[in-house]
Amino acid sequence: MDLGRAGLEYQFWLYNDASKSWSIGRPYGSSNTWVWTPAQAGIYAVQVWVRQAGSGVTYHAWDGTGYFSAGP
Repeated sequence: MDLGRAGLEYQFWLYNDASKSWSIGRPYGSSNTWVWTPAQAGIYAVQVWVRQAGSGVTYHAWDGTGYFSAGP
């Protein structure tokens, strides 16, 4: 499927190694950027899920970072 760039939605996920859990950093929206500042120092990872706008699927494509260290 050729998603192109127009009409896409992006959802960002954040993994927190301290809690060993993923949470939605930002729900689906039209912006392909997300600014996040950690509340505490730790090890994190980020994923972005992409889908056609208005689609009911979970995602058409995704990408992610490796683990990284970040602090406030």
